[in-house]
Amino acid sequence: MSGAAFVALTGIGLLLLPDAEHTSTGRNACVIAKSALFVVSVSLFCFTSWRLWPARTLASVEEIPKFQQTFRRIGVTMLVLVGLSMALGVLSSHFGK
Repeated sequence: MSGAAFVALTGIGLLLLPDAEHTSTGRNACVIAKSALFVVSVSLFCFTSWRLWPARTLASVEEIPKFQQTFRRIGVTMLVLVGLSMALGVLSSHFGK
């Protein structure tokens, strides 16, 4: 969680301490969108780590396939969120030049 806090602080720093030559509304919009994706990713991670995984370890044999399907869906969702975040990072680097 300390790594997530560090990433969040650097994102806030990008908004509050903008570089004069790279300041634009498009860049700020990308940073805000990336921040929203980050919040969703961290929320999914916390839900998976603190709710689903303990429930899965105590699940009966019949319940395990349901948990595996849920873990797979969350994993794909998190990969999509990371891909979108990377695309927004590349896009935001082209604003303000």
